Amino acid sequence: MRSALWLLLWSCLCGCWSPRAFQMPPKAFRAAPAVTARRSSASQAQQRPRDTFGDSRVVQWNKKLHSLAKKGKHRDALETLRTMQQKGISPTVVSHNHILQAFARAKDFDSVHQYLRRMESDSLQVEPNAFSYGIAVSSAAKHGAPDVANQLVANMIKKQIRPNVVVMGALVDAHEKAGDWLGALRALLMMANLGIAPNIIAYNSALSACGRSFKTDEALAILHLLRDKDIPPSVFRKEDDGSGESQSFAALLDALQRQVAGAMPDPDEITYSTVLIALQRAQRFESVQHLFEEMLLQEESDSLIGLRAITCYLNACSQLGDGEKASRMLRISQDRFGVVPDNYHFAMAIAANGRCKDWREAVRLVEEDLPQYGLEPDEFVLSTAVKACALPTSEAWTKGLALYEEYLERAEAGEVLTGAAMQAAATGGSTAAALAILRRWESRESSSSAVLYNTALGATLRSSPPDVETARILFEKMKGRVGNAPSPDIISYGTAIAVEARVGGEESVDRILDLLASMRSRQLRPNEKIYGLAMNAVCNAAPSSTDWDAPRTEKNSSKKWNAAVGLLRKALADKVEPTSAIVNPVFSTLSGGPPPQPHQLKQALQLFRALEASGHRVASGAIESLVDGLITFGDGTSSSEHDRDDRAWSAHNRIRMAVKLLRILRERSETWETKALDRHGLSEFPTQLGTKLVTIAERYGEWREALRVLNEMRLAGVSFYEVGVLDGIFRRLLKAWSFSVRGSDDIEMQMTSVQRDTMRMDATGEKGDEELLQRIVAILDTEASIAQ
Repeated sequence: MRSALWLLLWSCLCGCWSPRAFQMPPKAFRAAPAVTARRSSASQAQQRPRDTFGDSRVVQWNKKLHSLAKKGKHRDALETLRTMQQKGISPTVVSHNHILQAFARAKDFDSVHQYLRRMESDSLQVEPNAFSYGIAVSSAAKHGAPDVANQLVANMIKKQIRPNVVVMGALVDAHEKAGDWLGALRALLMMANLGIAPNIIAYNSALSACGRSFKTDEALAILHLLRDKDIPPSVFRKEDDGSGESQSFAALLDALQRQVAGAMPDPDEITYSTVLIALQRAQRFESVQHLFEEMLLQEESDSLIGLRAITCYLNACSQLGDGEKASRMLRISQDRFGVVPDNYHFAMAIAANGRCKDWREAVRLVEEDLPQYGLEPDEFVLSTAVKACALPTSEAWTKGLALYEEYLERAEAGEVLTGAAMQAAATGGSTAAALAILRRWESRESSSSAVLYNTALGATLRSSPPDVETARILFEKMKGRVGNAPSPDIISYGTAIAVEARVGGEESVDRILDLLASMRSRQLRPNEKIYGLAMNAVCNAAPSSTDWDAPRTEKNSSKKWNAAVGLLRKALADKVEPTSAIVNPVFSTLSGGPPPQPHQLKQALQLFRALEASGHRVASGAIESLVDGLITFGDGTSSSEHDRDDRAWSAHNRIRMAVKLLRILRERSETWETKALDRHGLSEFPTQLGTKLVTIAERYGEWREALRVLNEMRLAGVSFYEVGVLDGIFRRLLKAWSFSVRGSDDIEMQMTSVQRDTMRMDATGEKGDEELLQRIVAILDTEASIAQ
């Protein structure tokens, strides 16, 4: 009797017995006839070991196997199993489950499933039970193999073994580890269809799967279902992106709600924190704040908000620069939620105040609030506070340096804190203070990273005027690896180029080109920002030698153009995106100075066409510069080789091209949304440039093109009739053009009508109207089609 009691107790501990084990299984899971027939076979019964369930020796051996399984010693467990068999003791399903457990603890995923297949094939003369499959499914979940886990559950059902909530929860975990969020929801629905109500642990796994896949809207919908017991209408209104996932999710959630009905669990602390982490991973910080503040309003908020939720909220405040909310949460976290803030929480609150420029609150958190919790500010907290003080005001950045000096009195500052102090000095424009901190760091004979030297270079850039000599000395020290100086990286080169660009002049341009060549020799690829700085320096450089006679001479303009085009070719060869910061300065060399030479304009037009053909839209500023260059004519006295075909490239062609470019500007200003104009380098229609083009066209007798420009201005919403100068030009254009038109009878009839209206305008003093200009443009289009 005593042995039987011990056996019953040991079976409970091993997990192979439960009160349901002695109950009749549901009808759907009763033993299949094939299994019963196999058990009744006499020949097989002789080969099978007798049932040793009540044998105390089996219990003792299973204890040894259980001890080895907990430690993951699968080799020793297998040896113990063989020894057990050699002594004539037949292992039970519990014994083999310990072997499975040993493989699982050792994270030997393949061996777990190979051994289970041996149990299924009857080679071990024992049938796997629910606990056997539970170990295998759990192993598949940890390995992130949802397909294997699904097959194991299917095998269980085929063998009439009822999966329990633990097995199905492991199936959900398998899909969660693989990031299969729809698969996790299907596993939840499968649980419900099997009559197993999913618990909150399973729902939390599904939420985690949504978070891994950045499906934050779906995670919020599941949370809404758990909290309010209904599906938010937005789930059914969401437009599908073509993958069908939105429709599948809506159908799964609807089926799950109907299947579970009143057995839907309530969300717990882990549920909310899982959704908050998902939102944080997707960088939806406003949503993090909104959900957390909703949690604060709930009656059970004290039990729903824990350490992870508060950490997510503080991080969101830090990213959004909401210092007031972050500071308030620190004050109430311990008394209301029982969460004692640590240095990491204070660092996030300090960063939040730093982002909103409230450096005084950041310093107060360090000097007053932090000691109240028995905490001493570590280097990470202090570096965050010093960065918060990195502001141009002297009071702010000097306080940051004071915090740095206070820390030095008790410990040596690491590279992070040293860099923060240098950044504060650099922001304040104190190159001397930044260099003093750098020298102190180097005196410790510590290897310096490029971050510290880059910060020092930034200090020379922020000083007024830029300390170009110090910047050159620092950069040469980095290039030569003098002392503990690091090798320059792309930020070092970018800062050095920015310093030279601020100084300007031909000498700085030459140094910038040398720096770009040095970057290529070190296998560093200049980015768009570096090329933009270099291009601005080249195009805006003031002459510094007799070779450049004056800022606006033809020689200077041509030299700038050639240098800019050469630099642009190098940027395109480096596969750099031709942004407006790179392209605009090139075209700007065509305007505002002496008339550009024909070869420059032809190269500019070729460049414009090439950029447009490759899908890179040229910004409006560059197009306006090109139009201005096209309609800026010289005196024709140039004798350079490039100008020999100047007469062939007539004023008519140049004006016609300018009108086409102006039309492109007008069309783009209409096509792009107003808020997107600045983002894409576009602007409103250039009325002043249009007026200049009309004047030039009239001067050269290009009446048709001048009328087209006026029409473009009309389409762009410019009411030129109210401007006396433009209205006068319009009248003169009508008179000069209307009596010179020759064409078909239809054109002459239309022109007769236009002439009659023009004479009436002259007689009555009326102003022009849009209808008349529309009729004129229609005649122009008819003329063009006949000419073609």
